[in-house]
Amino acid sequence: MNVEISRVIELPTEVVNQIAAGEVVERPAHLLKELVENSLDAKATEIQVDLNDGGRSIRVADNGFGIAADELRLALARHTTSKIRQADDLWNLSSFGFRGEALASISSVSRLRLISRRRQRQQQQQDEEEAGGAMIESHFGQLQEVERINAPAGTSVEVRELFVNVPARLKFLKSPGAEVGAARQGFKALALAHSRVSFFLRVGGNLDLIYGPVDSAIDRARQVLEIQGLRYLEAREGSYKLVASFATPDQVLRTAKGIWLFAQGRWIQDRGVQAAVVEAFRGTLMHGEYPIVTVWLEVPPDEIDVNIHPTKSQVKFQNPSFVFRFVHHALRRELEKSTRGYAAHANSQTSRPRAADPSDADRAVADPAVVENLTFVSPELSSANFQQKSTYVEDRRRASAAKAAAPTWAVHPTPTPAASPQTPSVSPSHWSRLQVLAQSHLTYLLAQSGDELVLIDQHAAHERILFERLMNQWRNGQGERQVLLIPLTLDLSAEKIEALLAQKSEFERLGLTLETCGPTTIGISSLLSFCRESALPPLLDQAASEILEQGGSYSFERHVGDIAARIACHSAIRAGQAISLAEMETLLRQMDEQPFSQYCPHGRPVFVHWPRAEIERQFGRRP
Repeated sequence: MNVEISRVIELPTEVVNQIAAGEVVERPAHLLKELVENSLDAKATEIQVDLNDGGRSIRVADNGFGIAADELRLALARHTTSKIRQADDLWNLSSFGFRGEALASISSVSRLRLISRRRQRQQQQQDEEEAGGAMIESHFGQLQEVERINAPAGTSVEVRELFVNVPARLKFLKSPGAEVGAARQGFKALALAHSRVSFFLRVGGNLDLIYGPVDSAIDRARQVLEIQGLRYLEAREGSYKLVASFATPDQVLRTAKGIWLFAQGRWIQDRGVQAAVVEAFRGTLMHGEYPIVTVWLEVPPDEIDVNIHPTKSQVKFQNPSFVFRFVHHALRRELEKSTRGYAAHANSQTSRPRAADPSDADRAVADPAVVENLTFVSPELSSANFQQKSTYVEDRRRASAAKAAAPTWAVHPTPTPAASPQTPSVSPSHWSRLQVLAQSHLTYLLAQSGDELVLIDQHAAHERILFERLMNQWRNGQGERQVLLIPLTLDLSAEKIEALLAQKSEFERLGLTLETCGPTTIGISSLLSFCRESALPPLLDQAASEILEQGGSYSFERHVGDIAARIACHSAIRAGQAISLAEMETLLRQMDEQPFSQYCPHGRPVFVHWPRAEIERQFGRRP
């Protein structure tokens, strides 16, 4: 059998361009991004985008500086750019494009028309502008002659018949609606990143989106996201700057599409930063829910690499652990301010619908002893049996006598860390100002505040109190530690062992003492008393993987929070458990001290409420 020996050849230019196009332009949304970023690099203040044929025909026009007629052919050649001059420029990028591949790649898989007229610098006179303009076309990589035409200052790039000459790429395009949807998402991201630029989007000839220039990122977020009550924050640490907007936790999505991340003005996809955002909302969202957050990061240029992905949608941070903590702590602090106490949440009639509560017993937690021994002022009420209740007046009389003998679970209020100088004063009596009326179904506290009725889930409220108590004990190094007679050993890769040992001091805070037992074996000689030994191997393995992927020791803190939440769930007052009026009032007083007090640690709402006006409408007393 004769085997033909392949020879090494130089690929034709059109093949090289098609290969590059497959990396840079996978779908119309990527094409739109490349063309709009060229307009932004040209300092355009107005950008118009037209989408037709499900995104296979796209036109992007701007009022930027434009391209000189004698540079049009060069603009469609590979590795030609006005953005950089030498290798060192790659580490000080202030432009979005820099490789000089986009136009050449796009022109090889489409019919492209480039029209431009050079605009001189603003300080020069209008009559110094180039007379007229110029146009060049490329038919699937075949350049035509440059023609002189009349055109406004700026540049227009029109792409038609995208991927017609690459059937393998064409067949992987999704439906026209899906491709337009992805392009629309990319258009919104570009608008979010550049608040001072006007953006217009037409789809099928109809005006679809329009965003006029605004003064700030938060104003642009309000424009694009169309969400009422967006919160806003700015934070700095060293040469790092963060600006963010976020919706309150009662406005959520079932996917992570509401998390918009930007670095150096670029829309990025970064697992570490996204994890920091989600982690900041821990305890306010239920499983399967995601926050609506926009984060704009500014990082020193020499501490971020944007040249690691063909579409420049991914970046690499020099210190990902620092970036994670910076984003997480800034969001968490501001979120705590905006959600602390009952009053902060009283703008909605009822809490949003929630997914099923994931707080049932978990195999990773030892069967815990009850953290607080609940004793009731009236022992006969500790039974969950339904029985005739005493009158409200009798309860009030009994409560006044019982206040001197507060329930044991209220004796030790949850310690709270000292307030940060940045934290505004918060009224300490959001919850205790409520007037408790009764207990409903041995599960809910019925109270009133001003002109509304409030129903509070006693289990969820007590769960939050116990959770914060456990977490504060851990943060302050007061968690009870269990020393193992025989150290637990775990076999992992050498890389994972090294990652865990690099964070050894952080694990000590968790009660975990780690020691080397071999090149691929790590030993654990102590752990927190409420953590099962059998839970540690998978937990440490996952922590090591996340440290390697995203940096930092945050992952294990999240697991401690999970364990504390489950212990709090097991230890809190149960549904169907009677408590006295004094205990109800004590519970609410303790809620005043808690961050995120309107949610249990698993994200379930603690209360719902009904304004008096709504009640009167239900009874036909007002229209």
